Amino acid sequence: MADTKISGLPASTVPLAGTEVLPIVQSSTTKQVSVANLTAGRAVDTLNLSTSGSTSTTPVLGFNASNCNIASGATVSGSYLQNLLQNKSGTAGASTNYVLSNDLGTDSTYYGEFGMNSSVFSASTPADYFSINNGIYFSGHDGDVSYGSGNGFKTYLAWGTTGQSAHVINATGALGFSTNLGTTPALSGTTGFGTSGQALISAGSAAAPAWGTLGVAGGGTGLTTLTANYIPYGNGTSAFQSTSSFTFNGTTLQILAGSTIKASTFSSTNTATFSGNGLNTGRIQLSGAGGTSYSNGIQFSQGGSSELWFGQVQDSSGYGAFYWQGYTVAGYRNRMSLSSTGQLSIVSQSTTAYTGTGANATGATLLLNGVNGATYINGIEFSSGGSNENYFGIVQEAGGSGAFVFQGYNGAAYIERMRVFSTGGVSIGNTTDPGVKNLSVSGTVLTGGYTVATLPTAGTVGRRAYVTDALAPTYLGALVGGGAVKCPVFDNGTAWVSA
Repeated sequence: MADTKISGLPASTVPLAGTEVLPIVQSSTTKQVSVANLTAGRAVDTLNLSTSGSTSTTPVLGFNASNCNIASGATVSGSYLQNLLQNKSGTAGASTNYVLSNDLGTDSTYYGEFGMNSSVFSASTPADYFSINNGIYFSGHDGDVSYGSGNGFKTYLAWGTTGQSAHVINATGALGFSTNLGTTPALSGTTGFGTSGQALISAGSAAAPAWGTLGVAGGGTGLTTLTANYIPYGNGTSAFQSTSSFTFNGTTLQILAGSTIKASTFSSTNTATFSGNGLNTGRIQLSGAGGTSYSNGIQFSQGGSSELWFGQVQDSSGYGAFYWQGYTVAGYRNRMSLSSTGQLSIVSQSTTAYTGTGANATGATLLLNGVNGATYINGIEFSSGGSNENYFGIVQEAGGSGAFVFQGYNGAAYIERMRVFSTGGVSIGNTTDPGVKNLSVSGTVLTGGYTVATLPTAGTVGRRAYVTDALAPTYLGALVGGGAVKCPVFDNGTAWVSA
């Protein structure tokens, strides 16, 4: 053997059995030792391990073994086959990690790490989330990090004290929160996905999030459906509510009867403005049931029974009439109405409910209607303030007909000054009917005064006046001027004569 070169020796059979022997020098003496005894009883440190070849192993994998520089395989029943890395140093900055790099890798670029920090890795607040004491990290440098299943399986993010709970990303990319753990992989991770359109709702730090309907506290409505055209409104912290009394279909805002629009407090700024586009389209439409017994309008109220109504009702001709109503202890009473034909009716001291006719029977342009009776005057008051007041109106006569009256206020009471009766008679200064086309004057009557030459042209029988320059007048005689006599005169239809 001493005369044979190593290159001339035949190749051994591998793998070695351990019984092969090698010559070694021990205490200046050449001895033999088996391959198995080379490491027997000694710890072998492998601080650096490098290889330029591949070793064929028996693991059943889908990889080409020629591309695997390190491979290991074994059959371990009922437990784990493990490769262990442990850094036993309990010092700041100590960590155990497994590093991957590529062709661009340097000491500080293009690498990925998987490792675990020591228990005292950071002496105080960590510099970042990869520096947490006892922290297990998986990080990439100068490259994107991908995590998940690339061939149609689920990816779980486990949590809990033993990993008994998890969120899942299924094969379609859907997120399931607090998903189920089934009896098989196919039956696991099938719940927690919510329904289409739901939002992810946080449960704070005490519980996992979940899909659901966003509540009011989170800025939502708390509703899963909305009734067509209904307008939702707040209900405190509970879900929004809606009502058929207040609807909007995109073009028409509808407020049903019985609903109220009001300002909570009165001020000069509590107003509503409705503006058009400059083409006379700024308007509000209040629409309700038709008929003379239905009124569609606006209610004004100070609370209690202090109420007024202004609105529209169908008049006797079938068209719309404006109306104004006041509220009394007996109910709503009509005060004024304007018919579709332009007739205005004003009612005072009405004791009956509104009939809904909206017009007056006579077709008059203006109708003032009040309580019947000789003690009630329904008319117009003229006042300049204080006690300077006059009345013009109508009062019921003894026979039931109406008479025009003119009254003046003397500071204590209203005094009648003139009355025009339904018979055509006129009483001035009293209330006695002088008869058809008669004039009753309580007091003197002053007529116009003329000279004979300035009297109006005769021709209207019955006119009376007086002259100031008659010359020797005789009863019913022709008048001659130039005298000094003052006398009454009468138009007989042909000439003025002395009366």
